[in-house]
Amino acid sequence: MENFNDSQFRDRVDKALTQVRKILKAERNPTYMESVQHTYSDKFGLAEFLTNISLAAQLNCFEIMGIDGTSLYRMHEWVKEGHAVTLRLAAVETCAHVRDQQVQVEPTHKRVTKITHTKQSPTATSNTESTIESSQILTITEHYWRFALEYTLLAFRGPSPEGEDDRIVIFSRQVQSEVVTTDGGAAPRPPRPERAARAPLDVDLSWILRHLAPAPSGPGFDLQRFEIDRTVESCRTPRRNKDVDKALRELGQMRAWAGQVWHYFTQAVFPVLTSTCSDRSPLRRRTADLVAAISTAGLFVPVLPVVDAPPDPPPEGGGAPPASPGAAQPDHKVVLSAGDMAAFLGDQRRALLEKMAAFDAHFPPPGDAAQLLSSAEAKLLVLCAHMGDILQMYSDGVSHLEACLKKQLRAAVGRELTAGDFRAHMARHARRLFADAAAPRPLSHAVRRSAGHAPEGHVALELGPDLFGTEEEDAEPVATFQRRVLTEPGVDPATGAAVPAGDPEMRFRLDASTEVRFRGEVTVHAHLAPRFEDEKPIRPVLEQTHTLVARARPFSAFMLLLGRMAPGGVFEPAHALVLQGKDVVKVPLMMEALPSAREFQDAVESLSEEQQRFAKAYRAMQLEGSVFAVLVVQLKPQLEALLGLRPDSLTKEIQLTQRLLDLFIQHQVPADLLSFAGDPGSPAADRVAAVRGHVAAIDDMLAAAKQAELEEAKLEASFANPHGHREGATFGGFSLGGPFGCAPAARSCQFGAAPAMAA
Repeated sequence: MENFNDSQFRDRVDKALTQVRKILKAERNPTYMESVQHTYSDKFGLAEFLTNISLAAQLNCFEIMGIDGTSLYRMHEWVKEGHAVTLRLAAVETCAHVRDQQVQVEPTHKRVTKITHTKQSPTATSNTESTIESSQILTITEHYWRFALEYTLLAFRGPSPEGEDDRIVIFSRQVQSEVVTTDGGAAPRPPRPERAARAPLDVDLSWILRHLAPAPSGPGFDLQRFEIDRTVESCRTPRRNKDVDKALRELGQMRAWAGQVWHYFTQAVFPVLTSTCSDRSPLRRRTADLVAAISTAGLFVPVLPVVDAPPDPPPEGGGAPPASPGAAQPDHKVVLSAGDMAAFLGDQRRALLEKMAAFDAHFPPPGDAAQLLSSAEAKLLVLCAHMGDILQMYSDGVSHLEACLKKQLRAAVGRELTAGDFRAHMARHARRLFADAAAPRPLSHAVRRSAGHAPEGHVALELGPDLFGTEEEDAEPVATFQRRVLTEPGVDPATGAAVPAGDPEMRFRLDASTEVRFRGEVTVHAHLAPRFEDEKPIRPVLEQTHTLVARARPFSAFMLLLGRMAPGGVFEPAHALVLQGKDVVKVPLMMEALPSAREFQDAVESLSEEQQRFAKAYRAMQLEGSVFAVLVVQLKPQLEALLGLRPDSLTKEIQLTQRLLDLFIQHQVPADLLSFAGDPGSPAADRVAAVRGHVAAIDDMLAAAKQAELEEAKLEASFANPHGHREGATFGGFSLGGPFGCAPAARSCQFGAAPAMAA
């Protein structure tokens, strides 16, 4: 339905309904299906009716094109034997120089000169005018060419028409015409190559011929009824099923072939006479008029998605009681019958024969070898154009059925459903299907030390409309299946003591010589992402995206590590960041869909054993490394353990905690310079006081280092500019203070940083 335009389609159907009412009986009322009460099976019946009448309408075109009953019988036998049958148009063009001729041509514009004569007398003055016309006779050289065309329309079996028994010549014509050109000077350029064998135009007729069956009543063929298999799982709607898809593909190839034939004659052959040929040639205007007369106007396209509405109720006072508006009679069938189809096809055939007779009367006969455009070419082109109209109406007809079905569903539910509605339906279904303990829950994790502590922040997986326009209130948390991971109870191999179930120990490496081991709450989340069948599994960046969102509360801090899980309880971090003081981080997750187990099995089924082993090993590696992991590290408990403080010692020490983070992150101060190293039995307050004293000492050292760097910078600036300046003045961002001249204005310096050189 990509190119379906409902408004244009209805305009064409409305115009054709006038002819349909003339073909059917007066009491019949053909109309759109949406205007008549019908069943879902009637939609399938109408789709089958459109396919059958499209095939029959093409057979009418083939018969008038020259494929008679004998040829059709041979082609049908080829298909029954298992051969492919191809319809081909082959053409060879030649162009040869004949002679040159010089002719004199009067120009279309003449030069007109007006001369005024003035005569004076004693009593009056009179003026007389005379006109002189002048023109220049042009001498041009005309080049005469003999353009010859030989084309053949044939059907053959197999890959190529090699033997006489393998092909059927439907029509063949040889024609040559004299073409006059005026360009090129002494070395004229031919309007066409000396010899050109055009690439053959082929179309496969096997699918169409398979739907033919010998007529039981005598010679000829009848169509085998096209039916949609509604029992298979892939049959979704009257439009979306494998049978209609197959018909659209095959008939679409036929439509493309008809368009190529039209394009070849109208854009490659006829322009030799209408565009390349000289204006003086009488064939130019005549050929242009004949080409304009090749039109499908007046032809009836029998492929119409209309149904038969029930007859109007009898008038009041007689007969049966009136039926309710729009109600269908019990024995009334809305889909048109086989007799109606035959009537449509008969009117199509009548209009085609009238058009062919008109071409015979107005176009040169095919036997005239000097006429490039005869009635044969006109018939072939109008039949190709008519087949294109038939197949276009078929494609639009089944698309119209799908559009009507979609319109009915929208009216039933009150709106057009989106992917968000689908997710909401699946969430409601999950709540009804699963128990409370196993039902999906929003993935939103509060970062806190224990249930008695306030959260430091939270980490969530959200789904928003897009990356750049999503407001926080528009985003929705993703529901996941969650399970807490605990180790099995066992025995300590070193001591032999029983070890209860608990959180598993995991590890990751900071570098080649440093490994971090950690233990904490581990939760596995599984997200089921429902989507529509025709929706891409990997969405573009600007559409709905899964986003990992982390938010820190005021005066709080925690570390977030992103990576993936490897076998053996190994966490492989790829990114890390520290959030503190109202920080908000949104990380879009660019997810990649892996093939399902069935898709993988189908893909490797035809591979060698070695290739299958490699594919399975690589898939195992993909599955092991496809688990996305998020590690949340609370910084206050880690600082307390690192500095030798009691638990909860830094909970209310906001300023000290912030200063410690700055020293570790910004200045990378070693922990030994700040940790408590006194009596292990010291109370918590003494430990905090000792750490606070260490922090103050480091701050004093940093302040002294900054002042020393500042003085050194002043000295360097004064040596660079030995001329003294007024103390306290500023120039270009420099402070002109001190006895030695200018120095850079005070700036913040990191501990251990090299002094900046003043320019």
